[in-house]
Amino acid sequence: MGVTLLADYGYSMQDVTRVTYLVSDTQDFPSCFPTLRQVFSDISPSVTLMWVRKFSDPHVKIEFELGVEAPLA
Repeated sequence: MGVTLLADYGYSMQDVTRVTYLVSDTQDFPSCFPTLRQVFSDISPSVTLMWVRKFSDPHVKIEFELGVEAPLA
C-alpha cells in the first residue's frame, strides 16, 4: 500500500527520508529486520520507533509511516 501511494504522487521508496515504526509488541519487531535491511539499505532514512498500547485492528502488530521531502518549488 505504501509503495503504491508513493507512486501515486510520483515518489518511490528511494525518496523516503524518514520512517516511523509503531509497534504494539516489541518482541515482534526484530522479525522485520531482514525485510527492513533489504528495503532501506540503500537510502538509510531517519528512524523513529514508537510503542503503542494497541491498534484499532487487533491483528495489526506493526505499522510504518513513510515520509518524503518534496522538492522546493
